[in-house]
Amino acid sequence: MEEYLATTDADVVVGTRPGLNVVIARAAPGRVLKVGQEHLTYEQHSEELRRVMAAEYPNLDAFVTVTEADARTYAARMPLPGVRLLSIPNSVPAPPFTVNGHDTRTIVSAGRLAPSKRHDLLVQAFSMVSEEFPDWTLRIYGRGSRRGALGRLVGSLGLQDQVWLMGPHPRVEEAWAQGLSPR
Repeated sequence: MEEYLATTDADVVVGTRPGLNVVIARAAPGRVLKVGQEHLTYEQHSEELRRVMAAEYPNLDAFVTVTEADARTYAARMPLPGVRLLSIPNSVPAPPFTVNGHDTRTIVSAGRLAPSKRHDLLVQAFSMVSEEFPDWTLRIYGRGSRRGALGRLVGSLGLQDQVWLMGPHPRVEEAWAQGLSPR
């Protein structure tokens, strides 16, 4: 990758994970705009990796997170003087129909059922308000290693009539449009 960066005629190079961001910060020529992109939270990285990131990311021109909260955390815990820090949420394409969830009492979440997505926190938060809003439901779309644990959590909280593990959806934008998304 370093060899490619040394000879690229690109004007902008974007990394999508810490390893790529570090290589871009180290090896991309000064004439190239260097952008690092991050999909995980600061705390999800090991201390060792955070040290490497803190040492190399100041050589980036911009660093992008997916949430404002993540941007604030990175700004506070890994200051990057001279690096433009931005938050750009993951996009969801507009569905090709007009149904929307503005009047629904359904919360929709979609993503891999993996530890990093923290669906367990969403279920726990929903449990804290479920008695006050008994006509609301939570639908979680996706597949992954945490499905069984999430199902057990839902059952242990007595939410089996309000929280639904829907599995994957072939057109997730349709699922989003039928409910409110927890952003």
